[in-house]
Amino acid sequence: RGRARSFFGGGPIERLINFVSLFEEMTEWQMTEWVLNGAFQWRPSDAERLGGLLVERGWAEAAKTFRYSWKDELRAVAWHARGLLGRWDGFFAAPRGLTDERDTLDADRSEDCKTRLRILFLAANPASSGRLGIDEEARAIGERVRQSKLRDAVEFRSRWATRPGDLQQALLEEDPVVVHFAGHGGGTAGIVLHSDMGTDVSLVSSSALAQLFAVLGGNVRLVVLNACYSVEQARAVVEEVDFVVGMADSIGDDGATAFAGALYRGLAYGKSVQTAFDLGLNELHLIGLRDDKDVPILLTRRGVDATAVTLL
Repeated sequence: RGRARSFFGGGPIERLINFVSLFEEMTEWQMTEWVLNGAFQWRPSDAERLGGLLVERGWAEAAKTFRYSWKDELRAVAWHARGLLGRWDGFFAAPRGLTDERDTLDADRSEDCKTRLRILFLAANPASSGRLGIDEEARAIGERVRQSKLRDAVEFRSRWATRPGDLQQALLEEDPVVVHFAGHGGGTAGIVLHSDMGTDVSLVSSSALAQLFAVLGGNVRLVVLNACYSVEQARAVVEEVDFVVGMADSIGDDGATAFAGALYRGLAYGKSVQTAFDLGLNELHLIGLRDDKDVPILLTRRGVDATAVTLL
């Protein structure tokens, strides 16, 4: 099994699909674990084919797991196996890039999804910087959203190994309501990204970030800078965006993950920005991270009331 796991740890997903098709001995748990943890290469037809295999084998748990994944490819697999999903786990709308004109949505569900909360998760952890648990942070956000009342009105998009040159492209492509940065902060020096210039690290200044949102802020209502000492950047960005969360001091991986998960759970339940932020602070207190509970700071643009604004 160890050799098989190594063989299916990456490369074309087609290779694993062929193996599952040929060998009924592979269990649902094995297939799900390998697909979740492998760095596979996908073609457009692969998701449909793997979804068909799930239906053929009756692997409903795998379909449910993929349905709530933050990976677009796995949500597409679940879409093609959506007949296995229960009522509360079904899709209100096709994942990004997929359509099916045969599917009709009832009026109530369609109405519920007219307003979407699109979260853009930008992650950066250059090799020379300290190792961060940003993958766990992304996972926590995805899980809290999945468990929420309005989960199908929330879209979670992620970009990894973010470079300065990626920022404009990501905002233009995704048109988010919330922009979340997970990584290192350098205080007055800026936030730490991967470099476009061949070096390992690039620092993006407060003024550059503020200008970015002045030009491309568009529909952005909330920016979360989940990085140590990022309150400097938050003060600049809040001149252009209604709400910005920054960190007044250093914050550990556990604290950053817990705070972010609770914050987005609150937003995905339709709570106000202020209530969602307070839930994040309370989560830190509840799990005993009292040293971190005063680190996140919510800044509000002049004339905007965080207690009166919900993002759904």
